[in-house]
Amino acid sequence: MFPALIVKLAIKGLNHPATKTLAKSIMTSVKSGNIAKAEKQASILKTVFNKGISRVKGLTTEVKPLSKSVNLRRELYYNPHTQTAGKGYFGDFKKTPMIDIDLPKGAHFARNIVHESKDKALKNLFSYLKTPEGKKSLFATYDTPGGIRMWDLSRRMSPKKFYKTGISKRLGDDPSYGMYNMRRGGFGTRLSPKPGRQGDYVARFVDYFGEGKAIPRNVTEVKKYHDDLIKKVVESSTKENINIGGLFDLIGK
Repeated sequence: MFPALIVKLAIKGLNHPATKTLAKSIMTSVKSGNIAKAEKQASILKTVFNKGISRVKGLTTEVKPLSKSVNLRRELYYNPHTQTAGKGYFGDFKKTPMIDIDLPKGAHFARNIVHESKDKALKNLFSYLKTPEGKKSLFATYDTPGGIRMWDLSRRMSPKKFYKTGISKRLGDDPSYGMYNMRRGGFGTRLSPKPGRQGDYVARFVDYFGEGKAIPRNVTEVKKYHDDLIKKVVESSTKENINIGGLFDLIGK
């Protein structure tokens, strides 16, 4: 492997909470000129990344488009922190559980914050994944401007059943988010930027965490009605105007 490729892989690892230590070791080997050692370490790092991807690879083609399990809505959204309002798109996933972790960086209400930082939230997640229940879990994890989103790909449950498991509380889910989902009967997620929040990318994929088995239907719903729609909204938006008028036509709703 060329040194440039090794460094590129190491940089990716430095931005990943589960591979940061290994990535630092690779950079040390490169700087000292020990390319042979760096290649072996890079090979291990590459395997780590591929392992997560392999758990869900190909699953999105195993089921047909789903409309009964996901409700998409367009409504006026008010951001109390910036005191601005605007159009917004949202999804309600009836059987694919989502955990919403608020962090102080997002200017959230103090009552909704369980973890003081992203590092502590992920450390808590890794501790959970070592438990008997956690070993059966698989989460698709995303960074958001105000915290972390985690889709549970290993369980297909309604909010009523999912919250009885205690998993969301164990991982530090926003308490208000759970109450909201129980009322709506679905796991709600924002698909468009918040009014007044500059540079809002909505959600950026981090990695798959856990050794559990992915449910194909969950994977498809997250890709089709979360990842793809957010990409469409962000790409067609500008700082001055969020161009989401044709989104319902795009998804056939």
